[in-house]
Amino acid sequence: MARLEMLYALQLRDERSQKIDPVAVRQAVAHLAERVDSIAAATVEQLPSGTQANVDALVRETHRVLRSAFERFEGVDPTSRDVLDMSELGVKSLRGGTTQRPLGLDVTGIRQPWLREILVTFIAETKPNTTEARRGLRVCAAASRALDVRPGGGMDPAKLVFADMNAVVDTFRVLPKLDGGAMSGKQRGALLSFFFKILDYNRAAGHLDGMSASFARHSSHVVKAEEVDEDDVGKALPESLIAQLDDYVDLLGQGVTHGKMTPEQVRAMARAVYELLRDTGRRPYEIAELRTDCLEHADGEWLLIWDNRKGRRLNRRLELERDTVETIRTWRAVRDTLDLPTGSEGFLFPPAGENGKIRHLGPEHIAAMIRKWADNAPILLSEEFSRDGDRVPYDRSLVYPYAFRHSFCQRYADAGVRMEVLRELMDHKSMQTTQRYYRISHKRKREAVNVMRLHTVDRKGRYAPMASATAYEARSVAVVFGNCTEPSNVKAGGKACPIRFQCAACPFYRPDPSYLPVIEDHIRSLKADKEMAVMMEADGFVVRNLDDQITAFKGTVETLRKLMETLGQDERDEVEEASAVLRKVRAAQGHGGAVALGMPGFPGQRGGSTA
Repeated sequence: MARLEMLYALQLRDERSQKIDPVAVRQAVAHLAERVDSIAAATVEQLPSGTQANVDALVRETHRVLRSAFERFEGVDPTSRDVLDMSELGVKSLRGGTTQRPLGLDVTGIRQPWLREILVTFIAETKPNTTEARRGLRVCAAASRALDVRPGGGMDPAKLVFADMNAVVDTFRVLPKLDGGAMSGKQRGALLSFFFKILDYNRAAGHLDGMSASFARHSSHVVKAEEVDEDDVGKALPESLIAQLDDYVDLLGQGVTHGKMTPEQVRAMARAVYELLRDTGRRPYEIAELRTDCLEHADGEWLLIWDNRKGRRLNRRLELERDTVETIRTWRAVRDTLDLPTGSEGFLFPPAGENGKIRHLGPEHIAAMIRKWADNAPILLSEEFSRDGDRVPYDRSLVYPYAFRHSFCQRYADAGVRMEVLRELMDHKSMQTTQRYYRISHKRKREAVNVMRLHTVDRKGRYAPMASATAYEARSVAVVFGNCTEPSNVKAGGKACPIRFQCAACPFYRPDPSYLPVIEDHIRSLKADKEMAVMMEADGFVVRNLDDQITAFKGTVETLRKLMETLGQDERDEVEEASAVLRKVRAAQGHGGAVALGMPGFPGQRGGSTA
């Protein structure tokens, strides 16, 4: 009997396109033959255990399949049990893996029979993945608790009223995480929407014809998202912390398993994933979904091909640094040595197991790698100091995959890259999303102005400090290459320059160190214009004018650099920090100038050394 039962279970496994490991099957048969005459009739305690993990899993799976088959033969409805077998309902794992065997759904916490029925119907008819099935159980259990304390306990769907729906929504508004921690408004809103999704599906399918029409969603039934604090420094990791993480790059992937990959292969994959997160600023799922042919060479530049599924924009292109290209090539060489899971051949990073709808690395696996790495790092220090003058340890919970996207974007915003350029680089749909990285509190801006007003010079390089922060802001206007104090231009908001922004020759020109990047970029632009004028054989006065401007602006740069060199280290750091703040303010206001998109101020080398 046991032999026939095993054959039946293997046939079902083959029909589901699950992997059959001959070695595991032989070992399972040997263990079962010594202990049971019938696998289906055996209790869980009688099943062999303590062998290899894949053998134990096969035995448990075989027992479950056979018990379900016998119950169906005896006329037992699989949807009537208190613990639902998700495989019986057609639920599939979203991602494969040896530990991804879905367990049952315990619906005993849903007291209302009609509520339990619509959950089972939704799962059986829509065939969601295991994550969605468990989410359905969670939201229906929350609704059940809310209805349980209402008059009548919510037992009769025909007697439900609008106040009952209000009670359900109020429950979702204060719903905690599974571990009891606080949940964001966005997460609560998503769970409430999923409950309405189950309800709406059953109504549309005709399964709730007897339900009261009053028990329905209203426009007021929403969970408001929390207001974002404008003075919040955000979730970007400080550059000093990224430099520390680079020192520990050899610890990436330690203690992490991934399917059949060796520890060395796991470490190589973890390092490649981290460097792509750090150097491209793409979302974790966008890194996870990269294909093997994600590199493209065009016009002398290497481009990354990626999909922005969040914005429904596919086959996007991102210019890559040479080191990032080498990261991908190095990992591809390791990948070529792998025994790839079935169906993952087209993806750069394979999944852990054979089964599942998604055949690439999952964002949750990336999160586990990064969290484990941060926990393994011997020491991580913040930029804050204790009363004793020692640097305070950094909160390791803030090191997670998405933080590297915030850091990438913040790096360019701090460098003064124009907002519309950064929006394109990050592929943000809304300018408001990009604008968040340019937000400077009034306090920080005032502090930056107070620092910078003392380091203003005139066109001849003589100190010309502003008397106060008010004078810096009210008696001057930020033009492209520095502040301007010409009265008519100040009144016109910097749009009425009498000499067409030939600032280096103007007595009203007041540059400061925060303008150094745009002045240097303007010099490069003037040189290009001069070469074009010479090639066009333009009149001599045009070339001379460009030469004079180049010389004048070079003098300004030299003056500002000498000014910085005369400062002490603490004062120089203060000026550089104030410069970053003011450049960000100007970029947000559209006065950023043309800024090159090189990697600005990235710490250390790609080899892991940050010395």
